[in-house]
Amino acid sequence: MIYSINTRVSQQERYLVLSIICLFVLVSAFASLISKIQGPVIPGFVVVCGISVFIISLQTAFLLYTQSNLELNKSVALLASGYFLISFLALYRIIFFPNAILPSYLVSEESQISSWMWTIWHIIFPIYIILYSLNFSFGQKISYKAYRWYFRLVPLISVVIILSVIFGEHLLPHIINGNNYSQSLYLDKIILIFSIGALFSLILKKGTYHRQDLWLLLATVTHSLDVFYGIVGEVRYSIGWYLGTINGLISSTIILGVFIHRIKKIAQTMKEENYRLRDMTETDVLTGIANRRKFNLIFKTLWTLALQQEKSICLIMIDIDHFKLYNDTLGHLEGDKCLMSVAQTLKTITKRQIDLTARIGGEEFVILLFGANEKEGLKYSEEARKAIENLKMPTPSTLHPYVTVSVGWGVITPDTTINPDWFIDKVDKALYQAKHKGRNTIVGVD
Repeated sequence: MIYSINTRVSQQERYLVLSIICLFVLVSAFASLISKIQGPVIPGFVVVCGISVFIISLQTAFLLYTQSNLELNKSVALLASGYFLISFLALYRIIFFPNAILPSYLVSEESQISSWMWTIWHIIFPIYIILYSLNFSFGQKISYKAYRWYFRLVPLISVVIILSVIFGEHLLPHIINGNNYSQSLYLDKIILIFSIGALFSLILKKGTYHRQDLWLLLATVTHSLDVFYGIVGEVRYSIGWYLGTINGLISSTIILGVFIHRIKKIAQTMKEENYRLRDMTETDVLTGIANRRKFNLIFKTLWTLALQQEKSICLIMIDIDHFKLYNDTLGHLEGDKCLMSVAQTLKTITKRQIDLTARIGGEEFVILLFGANEKEGLKYSEEARKAIENLKMPTPSTLHPYVTVSVGWGVITPDTTINPDWFIDKVDKALYQAKHKGRNTIVGVD
Protein backbone atom coordinates (compact mmCIF):
# COMPACT_ATOMS: atom_id res chain seq x y z
CA MET A 1 0.00 0.00 0.00
CA ILE A 2 1.28 3.43 -0.91
CA TYR A 3 0.67 5.03 2.51
CA SER A 4 1.49 2.03 4.68
CA ILE A 5 4.39 2.42 7.11
CA ASN A 6 3.88 -0.97 8.77
CA THR A 7 6.55 -2.80 6.80
CA ARG A 8 9.18 -5.04 8.37
CA VAL A 9 12.24 -3.25 9.70
CA SER A 10 15.89 -4.15 9.53
CA GLN A 11 17.92 -5.10 12.57
CA GLN A 12 19.79 -1.79 12.21
CA GLU A 13 16.56 0.23 12.46
CA ARG A 14 15.49 -1.70 15.54
CA TYR A 15 18.86 -0.98 17.19
CA LEU A 16 18.52 2.69 16.22
CA VAL A 17 15.12 3.08 17.89
CA LEU A 18 16.17 1.15 20.98
CA SER A 19 19.30 3.32 21.23
CA ILE A 20 17.16 6.48 21.02
CA ILE A 21 14.90 5.14 23.77
CA CYS A 22 17.92 4.43 26.00
CA LEU A 23 19.28 7.92 25.31
CA PHE A 24 15.94 9.58 26.18
CA VAL A 25 15.69 7.58 29.43
CA LEU A 26 19.28 8.47 30.43
CA VAL A 27 18.67 12.16 29.68
CA SER A 28 15.49 12.07 31.78
CA ALA A 29 17.43 10.53 34.70
CA PHE A 30 19.94 13.39 34.68
CA ALA A 31 17.32 16.05 33.92
CA SER A 32 15.23 14.94 36.89
CA LEU A 33 17.96 16.35 39.16
CA ILE A 34 17.29 19.90 37.90
CA SER A 35 13.59 19.55 37.00
CA LYS A 36 12.31 21.55 39.97
CA ILE A 37 14.36 24.62 39.05
CA GLN A 38 12.03 27.40 38.02
CA GLY A 39 12.62 28.54 34.47
CA PRO A 40 11.64 31.81 32.80
CA VAL A 41 8.05 32.35 31.70
CA ILE A 42 8.35 32.26 27.91
CA PRO A 43 5.36 33.94 26.28
CA GLY A 44 3.84 31.88 23.52
CA PHE A 45 5.86 28.71 24.25
CA VAL A 46 2.90 26.64 25.33
CA VAL A 47 0.77 28.06 22.49
CA VAL A 48 3.33 27.21 19.82
CA CYS A 49 3.89 23.71 21.20
CA GLY A 50 0.16 23.09 21.65
CA ILE A 51 -0.79 24.23 18.15
CA SER A 52 2.07 22.14 16.76
CA VAL A 53 0.75 19.06 18.59
CA PHE A 54 -2.74 19.81 17.25
CA ILE A 55 -1.60 20.12 13.61
CA ILE A 56 0.84 17.19 13.74
CA SER A 57 -1.62 14.85 15.48
CA LEU A 58 -4.33 15.84 13.01
CA GLN A 59 -2.07 15.04 10.03
CA THR A 60 -1.00 11.76 11.62
CA ALA A 61 -4.64 10.83 12.25
CA PHE A 62 -5.64 11.34 8.62
CA LEU A 63 -2.58 9.51 7.27
CA LEU A 64 -3.32 6.57 9.57
CA TYR A 65 -6.99 6.70 8.56
CA THR A 66 -6.02 6.61 4.88
CA GLN A 67 -3.74 3.66 5.57
CA SER A 68 -6.53 1.85 7.42
CA ASN A 69 -8.91 2.39 4.47
CA LEU A 70 -6.36 1.02 2.03
CA GLU A 71 -5.65 -2.04 4.18
CA LEU A 72 -9.10 -2.33 5.85
CA ASN A 73 -7.11 -2.53 9.08
CA LYS A 74 -9.25 -2.10 12.19
CA SER A 75 -6.29 -1.62 14.57
CA VAL A 76 -4.89 1.23 12.48
CA ALA A 77 -8.36 2.82 12.23
CA LEU A 78 -8.56 2.74 16.02
CA LEU A 79 -5.10 4.29 16.34
CA ALA A 80 -6.12 6.99 13.85
CA SER A 81 -9.13 7.80 16.03
CA GLY A 82 -6.84 8.12 19.06
CA TYR A 83 -4.58 10.65 17.33
CA PHE A 84 -7.64 12.49 16.02
CA LEU A 85 -9.07 12.84 19.53
CA ILE A 86 -5.70 13.88 20.99
CA SER A 87 -5.39 16.67 18.41
CA PHE A 88 -8.63 18.24 19.68
CA LEU A 89 -7.71 17.81 23.35
CA ALA A 90 -4.33 19.49 22.74
CA LEU A 91 -6.13 22.37 21.03
CA TYR A 92 -8.64 22.77 23.88
CA ARG A 93 -5.79 22.73 26.39
CA ILE A 94 -4.16 25.71 24.67
CA ILE A 95 -7.42 27.62 24.27
CA PHE A 96 -8.11 27.36 28.02
CA PHE A 97 -4.51 27.76 29.20
CA PRO A 98 -4.33 30.82 31.51
CA ASN A 99 -2.97 33.97 29.85
CA ALA A 100 -2.38 32.16 26.55
CA ILE A 101 -5.24 32.89 24.12
CA LEU A 102 -8.38 33.81 26.03
CA PRO A 103 -8.35 36.92 28.28
CA SER A 104 -8.08 36.51 32.06
CA TYR A 105 -11.72 37.44 32.68
CA LEU A 106 -12.71 34.31 30.70
CA VAL A 107 -9.96 31.99 31.95
CA SER A 108 -8.65 32.78 35.42
CA GLU A 109 -5.34 31.69 36.95
CA GLU A 110 -7.29 29.17 39.04
CA SER A 111 -9.02 27.55 36.02
CA GLN A 112 -8.73 23.77 36.01
CA ILE A 113 -9.90 23.25 32.41
CA SER A 114 -6.47 23.29 30.73
CA SER A 115 -4.99 20.95 33.35
CA TRP A 116 -7.87 18.52 32.96
CA MET A 117 -7.46 18.57 29.16
CA TRP A 118 -3.80 17.64 29.65
CA THR A 119 -4.77 14.89 32.08
CA ILE A 120 -7.48 13.42 29.81
CA TRP A 121 -5.14 13.62 26.81
CA HIS A 122 -2.41 11.73 28.70
CA ILE A 123 -4.89 9.11 29.89
CA ILE A 124 -6.42 8.63 26.45
CA PHE A 125 -3.14 8.10 24.58
CA PRO A 126 -2.10 4.93 26.49
CA ILE A 127 -5.71 3.70 26.32
CA TYR A 128 -5.60 3.81 22.53
CA ILE A 129 -2.16 2.19 22.48
CA ILE A 130 -3.54 -0.68 24.57
CA LEU A 131 -6.66 -0.94 22.38
CA TYR A 132 -4.46 -0.90 19.26
CA SER A 133 -2.31 -3.67 20.74
CA LEU A 134 -5.24 -5.85 21.81
CA ASN A 135 -7.65 -5.13 18.96
CA PHE A 136 -6.60 -8.25 17.04
CA SER A 137 -7.89 -10.31 19.94
CA PHE A 138 -11.19 -8.62 20.77
CA GLY A 139 -12.06 -6.58 17.66
CA GLN A 140 -12.78 -9.37 15.20
CA LYS A 141 -16.56 -9.28 15.68
CA ILE A 142 -16.78 -5.52 15.10
CA SER A 143 -17.11 -4.51 11.45
CA TYR A 144 -14.61 -2.14 9.86
CA LYS A 145 -17.50 0.15 9.00
CA ALA A 146 -18.06 0.73 12.73
CA TYR A 147 -14.47 1.87 13.14
CA ARG A 148 -14.88 4.31 10.25
CA TRP A 149 -18.00 5.79 11.84
CA TYR A 150 -16.21 6.06 15.17
CA PHE A 151 -13.41 8.06 13.52
CA ARG A 152 -16.00 10.43 12.02
CA LEU A 153 -17.64 10.92 15.42
CA VAL A 154 -14.37 11.89 17.16
CA PRO A 155 -14.92 15.69 16.76
CA LEU A 156 -18.34 15.32 18.41
CA ILE A 157 -16.84 13.19 21.20
CA SER A 158 -14.17 15.85 21.81
CA VAL A 159 -16.86 18.55 22.05
CA VAL A 160 -18.73 16.44 24.61
CA ILE A 161 -15.52 16.08 26.65
CA ILE A 162 -14.66 19.78 26.68
CA LEU A 163 -18.24 20.84 27.46
CA SER A 164 -18.39 18.30 30.28
CA VAL A 165 -15.19 19.72 31.78
CA ILE A 166 -16.29 23.35 31.33
CA PHE A 167 -19.73 22.90 32.91
CA GLY A 168 -18.59 20.31 35.43
CA GLU A 169 -15.41 22.08 36.51
CA HIS A 170 -16.84 22.84 39.95
CA LEU A 171 -17.47 19.11 40.46
CA LEU A 172 -13.95 18.01 39.46
CA PRO A 173 -11.09 17.79 41.98
CA HIS A 174 -8.62 20.67 41.85
CA ILE A 175 -5.43 19.35 40.31
CA ILE A 176 -3.54 22.64 40.16
CA ASN A 177 -3.24 25.58 42.53
CA GLY A 178 -2.01 28.59 40.60
CA ASN A 179 1.00 27.13 38.81
CA ASN A 180 1.61 24.37 41.35
CA TYR A 181 0.20 20.92 40.62
CA SER A 182 2.10 18.97 43.28
CA GLN A 183 -1.19 18.25 45.06
CA SER A 184 -2.27 16.01 42.15
CA LEU A 185 0.99 14.12 41.63
CA TYR A 186 -0.82 10.93 42.67
CA LEU A 187 -2.89 11.26 39.48
CA ASP A 188 0.22 11.78 37.34
CA LYS A 189 1.81 8.71 38.89
CA ILE A 190 -1.25 6.63 38.01
CA ILE A 191 -1.06 7.93 34.42
CA LEU A 192 2.66 7.08 34.29
CA ILE A 193 1.99 3.51 35.48
CA PHE A 194 -0.78 3.29 32.92
CA SER A 195 1.57 4.54 30.15
CA ILE A 196 4.21 1.99 31.12
CA GLY A 197 1.49 -0.68 30.95
CA ALA A 198 0.71 0.50 27.41
CA LEU A 199 4.41 0.10 26.57
CA PHE A 200 4.43 -3.52 27.72
CA SER A 201 1.16 -4.18 25.91
CA LEU A 202 2.65 -2.86 22.68
CA ILE A 203 5.83 -4.91 23.06
CA LEU A 204 4.08 -8.16 24.03
CA LYS A 205 1.21 -8.00 21.52
CA LYS A 206 2.75 -6.20 18.55
CA GLY A 207 6.49 -6.66 18.97
CA THR A 208 9.16 -4.48 17.40
CA TYR A 209 9.46 -6.11 13.99
CA HIS A 210 7.26 -3.72 12.00
CA ARG A 211 8.08 -0.06 11.41
CA GLN A 212 4.78 1.37 12.65
CA ASP A 213 4.89 -0.64 15.88
CA LEU A 214 8.58 0.05 16.49
CA TRP A 215 8.29 3.84 16.16
CA LEU A 216 4.98 3.84 18.03
CA LEU A 217 6.95 2.29 20.89
CA LEU A 218 9.26 5.31 20.85
CA ALA A 219 6.25 7.66 20.75
CA THR A 220 4.82 5.89 23.81
CA VAL A 221 8.16 6.19 25.63
CA THR A 222 8.35 9.96 24.99
CA HIS A 223 4.71 10.26 26.09
CA SER A 224 5.60 8.50 29.34
CA LEU A 225 8.57 10.82 29.79
CA ASP A 226 6.22 13.79 29.31
CA VAL A 227 4.28 12.53 32.34
CA PHE A 228 7.50 11.74 34.24
CA TYR A 229 8.86 15.28 33.74
CA GLY A 230 5.54 16.65 34.98
CA ILE A 231 5.89 14.60 38.16
CA VAL A 232 9.45 15.69 38.93
CA GLY A 233 8.83 19.31 37.85
CA GLU A 234 5.77 19.87 40.09
CA VAL A 235 5.07 23.42 38.88
CA ARG A 236 4.43 25.19 35.61
CA TYR A 237 7.44 26.82 33.94
CA SER A 238 9.90 24.61 35.82
CA ILE A 239 12.65 22.88 33.85
CA GLY A 240 10.71 19.63 34.19
CA TRP A 241 7.50 21.25 32.90
CA TYR A 242 9.31 22.62 29.83
CA LEU A 243 10.96 19.26 29.13
CA GLY A 244 7.60 17.51 29.53
CA THR A 245 5.97 19.86 27.02
CA ILE A 246 8.80 19.25 24.55
CA ASN A 247 8.47 15.47 25.00
CA GLY A 248 4.74 15.75 24.33
CA LEU A 249 5.54 17.47 21.04
CA ILE A 250 8.14 14.81 20.17
CA SER A 251 5.66 12.03 20.96
CA SER A 252 3.07 13.46 18.55
CA THR A 253 5.69 14.07 15.84
CA ILE A 254 7.31 10.63 15.63
CA ILE A 255 4.67 8.73 13.64
CA LEU A 256 4.16 11.65 11.25
CA GLY A 257 7.93 11.78 10.71
CA VAL A 258 7.98 8.07 9.89
CA PHE A 259 5.07 8.58 7.47
CA ILE A 260 6.88 11.43 5.70
CA HIS A 261 10.08 9.39 5.46
CA ARG A 262 8.15 6.39 4.14
CA ILE A 263 6.23 8.45 1.59
CA LYS A 264 9.49 10.00 0.35
CA LYS A 265 10.95 6.51 -0.03
CA ILE A 266 7.90 5.33 -1.94
CA ALA A 267 7.95 8.45 -4.11
CA GLN A 268 11.58 7.72 -4.99
CA THR A 269 10.74 4.09 -5.76
CA MET A 270 7.81 5.17 -7.94
CA LYS A 271 10.04 7.68 -9.74
CA GLU A 272 12.58 4.95 -10.47
CA GLU A 273 9.78 2.62 -11.57
CA ASN A 274 8.41 5.31 -13.89
CA TYR A 275 11.85 5.73 -15.42
CA ARG A 276 12.08 1.97 -15.88
CA LEU A 277 8.62 1.80 -17.46
CA ARG A 278 9.44 4.76 -19.69
CA ASP A 279 12.63 3.04 -20.82
CA MET A 280 10.60 -0.09 -21.55
CA THR A 281 8.10 1.83 -23.70
CA GLU A 282 10.90 3.66 -25.53
CA THR A 283 13.18 0.66 -26.11
CA ASP A 284 12.89 -1.88 -28.91
CA VAL A 285 12.29 -5.21 -27.18
CA LEU A 286 14.24 -7.32 -29.70
CA THR A 287 17.36 -5.24 -30.29
CA GLY A 288 17.62 -3.26 -27.05
CA ILE A 289 18.09 0.08 -28.81
CA ALA A 290 15.63 2.99 -29.00
CA ASN A 291 12.31 2.41 -30.78
CA ARG A 292 10.22 4.61 -33.06
CA ARG A 293 8.51 6.33 -30.15
CA LYS A 294 11.87 7.36 -28.68
CA PHE A 295 13.07 8.50 -32.10
CA ASN A 296 10.00 10.70 -32.61
CA LEU A 297 10.48 12.28 -29.18
CA ILE A 298 14.24 12.90 -29.57
CA PHE A 299 13.89 14.13 -33.14
CA LYS A 300 11.29 16.68 -32.09
CA THR A 301 13.46 17.79 -29.14
CA LEU A 302 16.64 18.12 -31.21
CA TRP A 303 14.78 19.91 -34.00
CA THR A 304 13.59 22.54 -31.49
CA LEU A 305 17.07 22.81 -29.98
CA ALA A 306 18.68 23.19 -33.42
CA LEU A 307 16.13 25.86 -34.28
CA GLN A 308 16.99 27.82 -31.13
CA GLN A 309 20.77 27.46 -31.48
CA GLU A 310 20.88 27.65 -35.31
CA LYS A 311 22.55 24.24 -35.45
CA SER A 312 22.26 21.50 -38.05
CA ILE A 313 20.75 18.03 -37.79
CA CYS A 314 21.90 14.97 -39.70
CA LEU A 315 19.46 12.10 -40.24
CA ILE A 316 20.69 8.77 -41.58
CA MET A 317 18.12 6.11 -42.57
CA ILE A 318 19.32 2.54 -43.01
CA ASP A 319 17.47 -0.46 -44.43
CA ILE A 320 18.74 -4.07 -44.52
CA ASP A 321 18.90 -5.29 -48.14
CA HIS A 322 16.77 -8.34 -49.09
CA PHE A 323 15.79 -8.91 -45.48
CA LYS A 324 12.47 -10.57 -46.40
CA LEU A 325 14.37 -13.16 -48.41
CA TYR A 326 16.79 -13.64 -45.50
CA ASN A 327 13.91 -14.09 -43.04
CA ASP A 328 11.86 -16.39 -45.24
CA THR A 329 14.80 -18.59 -46.18
CA LEU A 330 16.70 -18.88 -42.89
CA GLY A 331 13.75 -18.49 -40.52
CA HIS A 332 12.60 -15.87 -38.05
CA LEU A 333 15.11 -16.90 -35.39
CA GLU A 334 18.04 -16.17 -37.70
CA GLY A 335 16.26 -13.02 -38.86
CA ASP A 336 16.05 -11.82 -35.28
CA LYS A 337 19.76 -12.54 -34.77
CA CYS A 338 20.52 -10.52 -37.88
CA LEU A 339 18.47 -7.56 -36.62
CA MET A 340 20.20 -7.65 -33.24
CA SER A 341 23.67 -7.76 -34.83
CA VAL A 342 22.86 -4.84 -37.13
CA ALA A 343 21.37 -2.80 -34.27
CA GLN A 344 24.32 -3.28 -31.92
CA THR A 345 26.80 -2.52 -34.71
CA LEU A 346 25.03 0.69 -35.74
CA LYS A 347 24.92 1.74 -32.07
CA THR A 348 28.74 1.82 -32.02
CA ILE A 349 28.88 4.29 -34.94
CA THR A 350 28.05 7.29 -32.77
CA LYS A 351 29.89 8.10 -29.53
CA ARG A 352 28.13 11.21 -28.21
CA GLN A 353 25.31 10.92 -25.68
CA ILE A 354 23.15 13.42 -27.57
CA ASP A 355 23.15 11.27 -30.73
CA LEU A 356 20.61 8.48 -31.22
CA THR A 357 20.45 5.09 -32.92
CA ALA A 358 16.95 3.60 -33.21
CA ARG A 359 14.98 0.87 -34.92
CA ILE A 360 11.90 2.50 -36.48
CA GLY A 361 10.48 -0.40 -38.48
CA GLY A 362 10.96 -4.09 -39.27
CA GLU A 363 14.43 -3.88 -40.85
CA GLU A 364 14.73 -0.10 -40.88
CA PHE A 365 17.05 1.88 -38.60
CA VAL A 366 18.01 5.52 -38.12
CA ILE A 367 21.00 7.43 -36.78
CA LEU A 368 20.33 10.98 -35.60
CA LEU A 369 23.29 13.36 -35.22
CA PHE A 370 23.01 16.80 -33.65
CA GLY A 371 25.19 19.57 -35.08
CA ALA A 372 26.76 17.36 -37.79
CA ASN A 373 27.66 18.95 -41.14
CA GLU A 374 27.43 17.36 -44.60
CA LYS A 375 31.00 16.03 -44.47
CA GLU A 376 30.29 14.29 -41.17
CA GLY A 377 26.94 13.02 -42.47
CA LEU A 378 28.61 11.40 -45.48
CA LYS A 379 31.34 9.95 -43.24
CA TYR A 380 28.94 8.37 -40.74
CA SER A 381 26.68 7.06 -43.52
CA GLU A 382 29.58 5.29 -45.19
CA GLU A 383 30.82 3.98 -41.83
CA ALA A 384 27.40 2.48 -41.16
CA ARG A 385 27.29 0.78 -44.57
CA LYS A 386 30.83 -0.62 -44.24
CA ALA A 387 30.31 -1.75 -40.62
CA ILE A 388 27.37 -3.98 -41.60
CA GLU A 389 29.16 -5.34 -44.64
CA ASN A 390 32.20 -6.15 -42.49
CA LEU A 391 30.06 -8.30 -40.20
CA LYS A 392 30.15 -10.83 -43.02
CA MET A 393 26.82 -12.42 -42.15
CA PRO A 394 26.05 -14.92 -44.96
CA THR A 395 22.87 -14.21 -46.92
CA PRO A 396 20.81 -16.35 -49.32
CA SER A 397 20.77 -13.46 -51.82
CA THR A 398 22.62 -14.16 -55.08
CA LEU A 399 23.50 -10.47 -55.48
CA HIS A 400 25.92 -10.32 -52.56
CA PRO A 401 27.48 -12.99 -50.32
CA TYR A 402 26.92 -11.04 -47.10
CA VAL A 403 24.19 -8.98 -45.46
CA THR A 404 24.35 -5.36 -46.65
CA VAL A 405 22.39 -2.17 -46.07
CA SER A 406 21.18 0.74 -48.17
CA VAL A 407 21.57 4.21 -46.70
CA GLY A 408 19.80 7.52 -47.25
CA TRP A 409 21.02 10.59 -45.43
CA GLY A 410 20.57 14.34 -45.20
CA VAL A 411 21.71 17.39 -43.25
CA ILE A 412 19.56 20.42 -42.55
CA THR A 413 19.64 23.58 -40.46
CA PRO A 414 16.01 23.98 -39.30
CA ASP A 415 14.10 27.23 -39.60
CA THR A 416 10.48 28.15 -38.96
CA THR A 417 9.50 27.65 -42.63
CA ILE A 418 10.57 23.98 -42.73
CA ASN A 419 8.30 21.16 -41.62
CA PRO A 420 10.28 18.41 -39.80
CA ASP A 421 8.16 15.71 -41.50
CA TRP A 422 9.19 17.11 -44.89
CA PHE A 423 12.85 16.56 -44.02
CA ILE A 424 12.20 12.97 -42.82
CA ASP A 425 10.33 12.29 -46.06
CA LYS A 426 13.27 13.65 -48.13
CA VAL A 427 15.75 11.34 -46.35
CA ASP A 428 13.35 8.41 -46.77
CA LYS A 429 13.22 9.06 -50.51
CA ALA A 430 17.03 9.17 -50.61
CA LEU A 431 17.03 5.73 -48.95
CA TYR A 432 14.78 4.30 -51.65
CA GLN A 433 16.99 5.85 -54.32
CA ALA A 434 19.85 3.86 -52.79
CA LYS A 435 17.68 0.74 -53.07
CA HIS A 436 16.97 1.44 -56.75
CA LYS A 437 20.68 2.02 -57.44
CA GLY A 438 21.45 -1.60 -56.62
CA ARG A 439 21.59 -1.56 -52.81
CA ASN A 440 24.70 -1.62 -50.57
CA THR A 441 25.14 2.05 -51.34
CA ILE A 442 24.48 5.49 -49.87
CA VAL A 443 22.49 8.41 -51.30
CA GLY A 444 22.32 11.90 -49.86
CA VAL A 445 19.42 14.37 -50.03
CA ASP A 446 19.73 16.72 -52.99
